[in-house]
Amino acid sequence: GMDPEVNRFDLGPDPLAYYRRRLRLSRELWDRLQALRLAPGESYERLTRSLANGFRDLTRTAPLAAKYVGGVTHRRDFAGTGRALYDPVPAARQREALAVIADDFFSPGSFRFAPELLSRIAIDHFERPPNPFVSVADSVIGVQKAILDHLLSDAVAARLLESPDRATGGTRVLSLAELHDRLQAAIWSEALAGRDVGLMRRNLQREHLRRVAGVLIKPAAGTPADAVALLRDNARRLAAALRRAQAKPGLSRESRLHYAESRNTLEAALRAPLQRAAP
Repeated sequence: GMDPEVNRFDLGPDPLAYYRRRLRLSRELWDRLQALRLAPGESYERLTRSLANGFRDLTRTAPLAAKYVGGVTHRRDFAGTGRALYDPVPAARQREALAVIADDFFSPGSFRFAPELLSRIAIDHFERPPNPFVSVADSVIGVQKAILDHLLSDAVAARLLESPDRATGGTRVLSLAELHDRLQAAIWSEALAGRDVGLMRRNLQREHLRRVAGVLIKPAAGTPADAVALLRDNARRLAAALRRAQAKPGLSRESRLHYAESRNTLEAALRAPLQRAAP
């Protein structure tokens, strides 16, 4: 839905404040887990279940916080109330939600776990998973992909582009350009600074890159033309930043190859002929 105030799984008069509390609780849970010392003979599955509970909260909460970006308040009013049926969420509120997403999900410090914790995460033998290896990186990217899918959707782009025409009473709105700039700065912060980048961050950057390249090569029938133009401009700037980052001395081999491969993907997408989807 487009109205961020209409959801399941929120409590209190301020849904965004509730989401921030849930995020804080998940991180406090993980902090306690990293300091937890199990009793002799106690199963490590306790750590696995507690870690999974934190991810379940994030999976439920993150997309709801993202709804504020490009969100529109919908009222079922009648004539005479003096209120608009559709009101874009004020820019300050959207920026607050975007800051939560950038800081808590897309920043280099968003997901950091001590090796001592990760090395003790075991499978739940009652569930009998086909793969006995528990990948925390897969859980992290699963949460991040759900946020990216919403923020880079055609529906959000269309609402942000139309918001200036719908805003009443001088309400300031968030622009699509600001959204793309903020996302790119948060997701690719290591490349912009010419630093090494870890596995979880490389996973996030690849997912962002895959979505950007897909729009540049073959936008969907409902993708706004302005959204394609903005992504193309940002892709050019990102390709230049990746070229500079790739040349930085002292990078790990994985980081250097990641930057090179990402730049090649972007440049190939920028050169590729546009394939238009059928309406």
